[in-house]
Amino acid sequence: MKNSMLYCKVFFLFMFIIMYMPRVYAEAEWQAASGDNIPNNAFVGGNEAPPEASSLFICRAVFHQGVHTGKARVGFNGCNIGWGDAEHTVSNYEVLLHNDNFTWVAMKDGKLPQGAVLGGREHSPNNENLYVCRAHYENGIHPGKIRAEFGGCHIGWGGKEILIKEYEVLVEKNTNTTQTQPAPMVEDIDLQSASLAIKNFYDTQGEWAGVFYMGDILQMRVEQGNTRRNNNNSVFHVEYRYIPIPNNPQGRTDTGIDRRTFTARHNQDGSYSIIKMGDYMSARF
Repeated sequence: MKNSMLYCKVFFLFMFIIMYMPRVYAEAEWQAASGDNIPNNAFVGGNEAPPEASSLFICRAVFHQGVHTGKARVGFNGCNIGWGDAEHTVSNYEVLLHNDNFTWVAMKDGKLPQGAVLGGREHSPNNENLYVCRAHYENGIHPGKIRAEFGGCHIGWGGKEILIKEYEVLVEKNTNTTQTQPAPMVEDIDLQSASLAIKNFYDTQGEWAGVFYMGDILQMRVEQGNTRRNNNNSVFHVEYRYIPIPNNPQGRTDTGIDRRTFTARHNQDGSYSIIKMGDYMSARF
C-alpha cells in the first residue's frame, strides 16, 4: 500500500513537471515504466561493453524536482541517471518509445543540432532544457543528458557522473520545428529586467504591494475550451519563490500572506506582455 501511494505521488509530480516543461525542439513519445519492466517498443540508445553488450534504452526520471534523461536495462531495476557527480537509480520513470524518424548527430563541446529531442529540464531559476545524448565510454555507448552549458554529454557510469566532450545528440528528422523564428526559450528571459518591468507596470496601475521576487519561469500551453494547443507566442507561469502562482495578479503565499502575482508572455519579437485575469495587457518590456 505504501509503495502504491509513493508511486502515485511520484507519477503526479512527474506529470506536473512534464506538463510545464518548455516545448521548443522536437517532441517524442514516452511511456511510464518501473523497475525492470521496460516496454517492448522502447528505443535502443546504446549498449554495455562486450562481452555482455546488453542494450541500453533511453529513459528519464524525476530527481530533485527536475527531469533527467539516462539509461535503463533489465538488471538496473530503474532508470540510471547522472546527477551531482554521482550515478543514481530511480525506480519509477519513463522510457522513450521507438520512432523511425530518430537519428543521431555527432557533436562536441556542448553544441546542439536543430531538432534535438527534448528529454527533461533542470530544477533551477531558468529551468534549462535537457536533451537526449549518448557517448562512448569504457567500450560501451551510454545514453545521458546535455545542455549547452555542460560542454558535453553527462552520463552515469560506475556510480559516478561522467562528462564526455564528444558525443551524439538524438534528433527527430523532418520535424515541424520553426527554423527561422523559433519560440523563445526560457534561457532567453532576462530575469532582472523582467522583474523590474513587472514592478513598474504594477506601480503604474497602483496595484504594486511590496518587493517582487523572481522565481522559476515555466512555459505552459494555452488552453482554449477543451482543446489544448501550443501557442506561437510562449506563455509563462511565474513562480514566487518556487511556489506556483495562479493565472491572475492576486493571491496568497503558502503562509496566507497577501501578495501580487502575475502571468507573463514572452513574445517572438523578444518583448514581454502581462496577462491579467485572462486579458492581454499592453505592458511591454
